[in-house]
Amino acid sequence: MVSNSLSYPQTVYLIVATISTAFLSIFISALWPNIIYAIVKISRGGKKPRGRVPSPRRPIVWIGFWVFLFITTISATLAGRAPKTADNNYIQIDLSPWANWADLNAYALIKPLTGTVILDGIPFYVPMPEEGVIQTQQHTLINEATTITIPTDIAYPQYIYILLNGAYVRSEFHGIPVGILSLTFSDGTIVRSPIIVGQCLREGWHYTDDATNDMVTNIDDTGICKNVFAEFQTRGSHTAVAVIDKITLPIPESVVSLTQIRIEDTSVDTVNSFDPSIIIIAITVQKK
Repeated sequence: MVSNSLSYPQTVYLIVATISTAFLSIFISALWPNIIYAIVKISRGGKKPRGRVPSPRRPIVWIGFWVFLFITTISATLAGRAPKTADNNYIQIDLSPWANWADLNAYALIKPLTGTVILDGIPFYVPMPEEGVIQTQQHTLINEATTITIPTDIAYPQYIYILLNGAYVRSEFHGIPVGILSLTFSDGTIVRSPIIVGQCLREGWHYTDDATNDMVTNIDDTGICKNVFAEFQTRGSHTAVAVIDKITLPIPESVVSLTQIRIEDTSVDTVNSFDPSIIIIAITVQKK
């Protein structure tokens, strides 16, 4: 699983940057009276300034000013450059140990999402494409998995969010369940939800200027399913779009711990075809 807090190197970097800035501010402040003395002396043609010159022993006002100025500046800069972090109630699951298909274009994007991304206000961890994604069988990948089981140990889960799209999601499958998402809990409770073509599963990408397209390119986009990302593309001489959709499943109040997530491709049984392929891109669990 992926922690939502800053990593150790990032934390050390922020601490060192802040401390260094504070010391730099104090150092400059301590020298400020001497700088003023030199400026006044130069302006008087090298003659010693008349009157009282600010004492280096009491630069407290300048110290405060410089500390405020530098720390404010560095903090604003770091805040703008820092990676987006999420509330600790969101547990991002790293799917790379269960990935079974490595392909730079595995989930249809020309510029893949990687690392922690925020989609529809939810943080997800997306492995690098070369690390692989979870993709079930299809007619060109008949030896790929039909079932993926992911063990977990997440206490007090409230919602589970799944990013997905599909491959070879043909129109003839519209309205038919081709997969099952199962959640198992520590008390033995199992919650199952069908993955239905046209409701929560559609083709990962399609040409936008091809009226003969025979793939399912839309979802209900209501209730538990929602489009959260689209990438407009140029493929050859054609315009295209790739999409990522999100399934949201509420978890029963009575359960204590989520112990297993299972994705099952049932297309051979329900539509008598290796197609479509279900592609799981990322999973996040929200805790209470």
